[in-house]
Amino acid sequence: MVKGYDDAAWEASTELRKNWPKVFRTDPTIYNDIGQILDKEFSHLNCSHFECLGAGGFNICFRMNYTNDSAAIIRFPMPGGVMFPQEKVRNEFSVMQFLLEKPTGTD
Repeated sequence: MVKGYDDAAWEASTELRKNWPKVFRTDPTIYNDIGQILDKEFSHLNCSHFECLGAGGFNICFRMNYTNDSAAIIRFPMPGGVMFPQEKVRNEFSVMQFLLEKPTGTD
């Protein structure tokens, strides 16, 4: 029996979703590239530690700690995990921006 295109696409997507966290954590080129992105973005700070925080159902997160006790986090949405990944990232950014602008200790 020949599989239909949808079946083949579904299998490929399932395989990608199953393996993508491992690829991010174990491929030294990708891991190094992510570290370089954060290092370049925050070049005025000195990195003290870089790590993969883990993968959830929809994202994988990396954190870079700096010697001044600050940190930066970068998140990558899972390919095929969400229907509209660009919209997802925009919405998450909007929430983060709101939280950044909201004074602490207010309701």
